[in-house]
Amino acid sequence: MIDIENVAIRFRTAIEEAILTEDFSSDVNMLSFPRGCCGYASDMLQKLLFDQGITTWYISGQYSYGWDAESHVWLETDDGIVIDITGDEYCDREPPIKNCTKVYVGPRDDFHNLFRLDSPVPFSTKRPRYLQAAFEERYKKVMLHFR
Repeated sequence: MIDIENVAIRFRTAIEEAILTEDFSSDVNMLSFPRGCCGYASDMLQKLLFDQGITTWYISGQYSYGWDAESHVWLETDDGIVIDITGDEYCDREPPIKNCTKVYVGPRDDFHNLFRLDSPVPFSTKRPRYLQAAFEERYKKVMLHFR
């Protein structure tokens, strides 16, 4: 079995390197990474893990309601291990939602328990055509830096 935490750290590093080398200069959705990129990052990491034989669930949730609502996405394994490579998008928030952990792999903690969860989504290679091309391009750019 692969070391999921090691893969998660290396994948996060690959995203950061792709941004630093301006591979995402024309992809406005990735320029604010990690802020607002939890879905994109989790989606790409889910593919990488799937390709390595690791089944994960795409977990999304909401914190609070109305104008103050926040959303977040991470992955979880069948045995409930959280894989979150963008938790630090909440580093500038006030407690209890403040989180400065770049990569977290472990059981659901206080931060992840704050969110009201949607139904988990398994990995799928099927996306609407207009989303598939952008996903493939992002994934390819990140994988150029994945070591």
